Amino acid sequence: MTAKKKWSADVTEHSDALDLEEHVFESDDARKIAASLKRSA
Repeated sequence: MTAKKKWSADVTEHSDALDLEEHVFESDDARKIAASLKRSA
């Protein structure tokens, strides 16, 4: 018998609703962070 996965795990694995750029929150520039988030949305 296979273990039943939670629906949220399936969404996390397969959804590309918001793919963030790597290290986006390491910047000190709020405009760069905002622009990156806007591109990802």
